[in-house]
Amino acid sequence: MKKLIKYLVIVTVWIVPSFCWGQATISNVNFAWQSEEERVIISYYLQLNASNKLADVSVYMSLDGGRTYRRLANVSGDVGTVRTSGNKQVVFDIFRELGKEEISGNVQFRIEGIDDYKPRNGPYNAIFSVFVPGLGDHRVTGGKENGLNKTLWTYGLIATGVGCKYYSNNQYEKYRIATVQDDIDTYYDRANVSNQLFYICVGTAAIVWVSDIIWVWNKGAQNRRENRSNLSFYYTPEFNATSLSLTIKF
Repeated sequence: MKKLIKYLVIVTVWIVPSFCWGQATISNVNFAWQSEEERVIISYYLQLNASNKLADVSVYMSLDGGRTYRRLANVSGDVGTVRTSGNKQVVFDIFRELGKEEISGNVQFRIEGIDDYKPRNGPYNAIFSVFVPGLGDHRVTGGKENGLNKTLWTYGLIATGVGCKYYSNNQYEKYRIATVQDDIDTYYDRANVSNQLFYICVGTAAIVWVSDIIWVWNKGAQNRRENRSNLSFYYTPEFNATSLSLTIKF
């Protein structure tokens, strides 16, 4: 015959929102004990905005008054990947998780919702600047910079360098067929100066281009660090908490 053990369980659900780009929120958390099925039903409302497509929802439990938590394995329903907004429900098999043992003290549950939204301002945007200088600037700055000045400067310097090279080749050909010393010296000087300008223009364009790629990468890496630091925020236990006293027999 199953032994009956009576104990008091105080269930506390903490709402743990995620603060990050395109924030998703968890609200309206409620819970109930189903004695016949011997399980805890936790309901909540998940709000995803246009930036969010998925949210990773987890449930944690503490048996030491909230000092330590462990992620629950015996849960089903709207946990893990949740794709839509709306009213959600989690079923927790408390006895399958803990076994038929006496539980005393504070039993606390925590629901955590982490946005699966991935900001598009990371270092990988440097690949755009590899193909077109300045193209990655718009993405890593959230549209504050369009990078058009770097595009124009880079292509302008390259075009100028190509023009100088063409002029240098033209003057060098004239230098080769010239027979008058003054013409020889003039054509040679023009070809030489134009050739130097070619290297200066193309070299400067390369510096601007490579510098933009490095800048976009570094800015994207900085954005990624900031994104990570803002992934989640935990409220102090005294706030945003509700409790329910249950007397459970098994």
